[in-house]
Amino acid sequence: MWEEVAAVNALPPPPLRPDPVLKRPSEFSKAEFVDFETLVRRGFDGSDGGLPARLRRANLLAYQAGTEGEWVGIAALKRPHPAYVREVARGTGFDLARTQGELELGWVFVIPSHRRRGVARQLCTRLLGRVEGRAVFATTRSDNGAMKEMLEALGFLRVGRPFSRRREALVLFVRPGEAGRSGPASPEAKVGG
Repeated sequence: MWEEVAAVNALPPPPLRPDPVLKRPSEFSKAEFVDFETLVRRGFDGSDGGLPARLRRANLLAYQAGTEGEWVGIAALKRPHPAYVREVARGTGFDLARTQGELELGWVFVIPSHRRRGVARQLCTRLLGRVEGRAVFATTRSDNGAMKEMLEALGFLRVGRPFSRRREALVLFVRPGEAGRSGPASPEAKVGG
């Protein structure tokens, strides 16, 4: 019996659709919105009743589907609330200036059967390409080595000190913006391109 279980677990995950889907929250169907929220809640224990409003406030939401249409990963460019940006700045001791705190890469989650296949990197790369030249920050658990490694590969720098939020130790990463392009990033920034 254990051999059968091991053989099933050893099967490769189903293939992926060629490209992730990137949309503004207003472009999501009700079903897509529910699917995105479900994966956020699956991946992040601290999600509360305010999650739907934060999802609608996001700049861009992205998901990767398998060939059967099942969602295997998500990521977002969030527009964090100023109070949250101040909390992160206080906790880390790093001053997230207005332009560094206006976009946050987050809600990056890939279902376990599809991890270590480049899904998160592809989602994040596509999202960041839509706001090229803009400053973006990200936080991750201090023990999430894969996420820290990916952020560094995407040009993020670890800054400040680790801080505690909702009983988790987090670290801050910042991807600096290009000089002269630090103005507000509108939801229309390179969307649809």
